[in-house]
Amino acid sequence: MRTGIFGGTFDPPHMGHLIAVEAARGLLHLDLVRVIPAAMSPHKLQQESSPASMRLKMTLLAFGGNPAFVIDERELRREGPSYMVDTLGELRRESPGDEFFLMIGKDNIAEFGTWKEPERIFQMCTVVSLNRPLPPGPRFEGLSDKRIQHLDTPLVEVSSSTIRQRLRDRKSIRYLVPEAVHEYILGQRLYLD
Repeated sequence: MRTGIFGGTFDPPHMGHLIAVEAARGLLHLDLVRVIPAAMSPHKLQQESSPASMRLKMTLLAFGGNPAFVIDERELRREGPSYMVDTLGELRRESPGDEFFLMIGKDNIAEFGTWKEPERIFQMCTVVSLNRPLPPGPRFEGLSDKRIQHLDTPLVEVSSSTIRQRLRDRKSIRYLVPEAVHEYILGQRLYLD
């Protein structure tokens, strides 16, 4: 089985996530995509995130309508920071015959070398990058690692941090997130403070 892995904090999940991952699913001919919310992203330890239960609920609302997507809660059950190398190790033990494709945003390539055991990640899966808006700056010039497969997925210029800021500024986020996620955020009064 060809299995995609898409992790993140999903605080909140947005249309950019859905559009890019669905496009990658088609381009890579994936049988299944495991969407894996992180309990605690090691790259965002200084940032405060919404409670895991709320991020999980939003992820279920966003991705749950597509039978090709499975919400995998393993990182939410694990103690400490969520390291992708640990998750991939578990998945390979559970499904040794699967071919895994780790999908990351192009904006994460510059930091990939700082991930826990990046060389081991390359041994366990194919790493693919999805189009993401890149902030200007030298660290994003000449992004390349010949082992990363770049996919030409649609570029949707939206981010979770932009959505949170728009809500704090009392601006609309309609059509930036799936409608069910929009209703949940408003009902829970998330990101308003």
